Amino acid sequence: MFLVSSQPARVYMPRGPEPKKPRPAWSAALRARRVALDLRQEDIAARTEDAISQGTISDLERGKVDILNMTASRVNVLAAALDWTLEEMQEALGVRLVYPAVTPEYAAKVALEMFKNATGRYPKHEDETIAEALGERRSAADFTPNALGYKIPKQPLPPIPDPLIDAGIIYGDRPGMEGLKEYRWQRWMERMPHRRRPQTPEEWLSLYLDLRDKIDPPEPEE
Repeated sequence: MFLVSSQPARVYMPRGPEPKKPRPAWSAALRARRVALDLRQEDIAARTEDAISQGTISDLERGKVDILNMTASRVNVLAAALDWTLEEMQEALGVRLVYPAVTPEYAAKVALEMFKNATGRYPKHEDETIAEALGERRSAADFTPNALGYKIPKQPLPPIPDPLIDAGIIYGDRPGMEGLKEYRWQRWMERMPHRRRPQTPEEWLSLYLDLRDKIDPPEPEE
């Protein structure tokens, strides 16, 4: 005996791919500039000292990351890595990347607070200087943020690259290669400027062999 349902059969239609958003013109111009310089995305990241990762550069070139949402410091670093000034980048990409300057009102407020931190009071008149208020001659070093009591937090160091750690594991037990396992050597090689950053354990090994008889890295300050 067969049971027949009275409900109409459901037909499932496969969903098509989501329509792609058009890539913004500035992202294509960004990629064109890199290609014109005959550089890879990894090379641009290395030029920024990894302030901008290869993945972010890829997302920028595809328009997945909006360059207008990047901080001023990162945009300037990216422009320099592409051999552009900020003005040249704006013209080439067709976008406005000029960030608003500090207003005179805000600058004046900061100056008043710095005066108070140094002297314990606000100025008696508009032209009174900190040196006059203290009644002595002082050098510019006395008015640095640290000297005035501002605490500047240390920025965390970037992690040691995995290929460099692997180089220490693979080659560090061999005679003359012990430094590859030492943190001071790994941190020094990671922080030194690279025209092209090593990408494999073998490339880090080659860099170490080139440097081991020339320098003796100090213990890093964390």
